[in-house]
Amino acid sequence: MLDNAAAIESAGAGELTVHARTRMQGYAPPAHWEELGRIRQHINIPLIANGDICTVDDYHRCVAISGTPDVMLGRGAVRMPFLATQIRANQTQTDSWARLAPLLVHFWQELSTTLSPKDRVGRIKQWINYLRQVHPEAEVLWHAIRLEKSTQIIDGLLPNPETGVLG
Repeated sequence: MLDNAAAIESAGAGELTVHARTRMQGYAPPAHWEELGRIRQHINIPLIANGDICTVDDYHRCVAISGTPDVMLGRGAVRMPFLATQIRANQTQTDSWARLAPLLVHFWQELSTTLSPKDRVGRIKQWINYLRQVHPEAEVLWHAIRLEKSTQIIDGLLPNPETGVLG
């Protein structure tokens, strides 16, 4: 691990992002932020921490353990699309569903320009599945659409972008 980081730096990288898990671990928690601290002490380029940063509190714990203030957000930002803004503002409350609903509807509309109907349905279900871990409204929506294959029916089930009320 340290040899790899040093080799990456020697090859001319300007920064290094490390997903703080083993290959066998895949995406399963926990991320090993303490290992990032070891890497950071071993290299002279900026280190960007990644792995299990799903809340503002996670960010603060990661920074304290790894010693680097720079992070890359992954699934945490999928669950909480405003997570980066919340980290910058040190705002710990979850954004409202009403603020998220227009993004969800916009995403659904954008998918129609690039994906087949089948792939479009799969992609929106994937995001709603992540959102339901944080938003009770997404849990309700998930149960309404999880077996649905029709884009027209999903159109009618998505939240109103103005109010966030489910269709």
